[in-house]
Amino acid sequence: MMTYTINSLTCTKLGNTEDENEDAYIITQPDNSHGYIRMAIADGATESSFSKEWAELLVCYFYGFEYKNNSFLDNIHPFLKRHWLQRVSADDLPWYAQQKLELGAFATFLGVDVNLETGECNIIAVGDSNFFAFRGNELKTSFPVERAADFGNTPFLISSEPHKNKAERLFSEQVLQLIPGDTLILATDAISYWMLSEVEKGNKPLNYLQQLLSNEKSKGSFSGWLQEQRENSTIKNDDTTILLIQFSDGTT
Repeated sequence: MMTYTINSLTCTKLGNTEDENEDAYIITQPDNSHGYIRMAIADGATESSFSKEWAELLVCYFYGFEYKNNSFLDNIHPFLKRHWLQRVSADDLPWYAQQKLELGAFATFLGVDVNLETGECNIIAVGDSNFFAFRGNELKTSFPVERAADFGNTPFLISSEPHKNKAERLFSEQVLQLIPGDTLILATDAISYWMLSEVEKGNKPLNYLQQLLSNEKSKGSFSGWLQEQRENSTIKNDDTTILLIQFSDGTT
């Protein structure tokens, strides 16, 4: 069975407080009966109201449900919408907030399931939160966005309003086989764009990110580095979340 280490970090955009971070993520560890890990990130759309709460629900319930085109809208979505409305509805909401509430919330989503015994990795995605698989220093898979130029301002989003989702294009899926030594990254769009741009320039962003995320002390360095990149317009000033998972064969 493969073993692994996980490093994670989420940083709010410059000018906002941590409570205003509209990204969400979850990492579920295996227990004695489940030899897999399940991870998810979601990026709430700033243009919609209560997208932070919607993103949090999407990642929270990924552990217990199968997010599939043929079941999500009919079975899971009504349950999630009820929980979202319970969290955000209030009698004292001003009229304009109530109007935005009725329009619904939106978020990108990326979910990853890894079987630690077989190495099978299942990925589902909506929008431009992105998955990367590295073997050594070489990028083997980038999904669902494959090129930096493909990032835009209108990614697919999951809405809290069912009629605004189209089942035939809701989830994109991919399956790949992992081996010990592989490294995975799940990231929201701003840092994903930077990573693909670096790869396309012939650089090795994985080495840099591994150093910046290697321990709790260095995560402060990552935050400082990210702030500098934002100020230099190298990375978009947006909420940024990254999960980095390194696999081994359990012998070291």
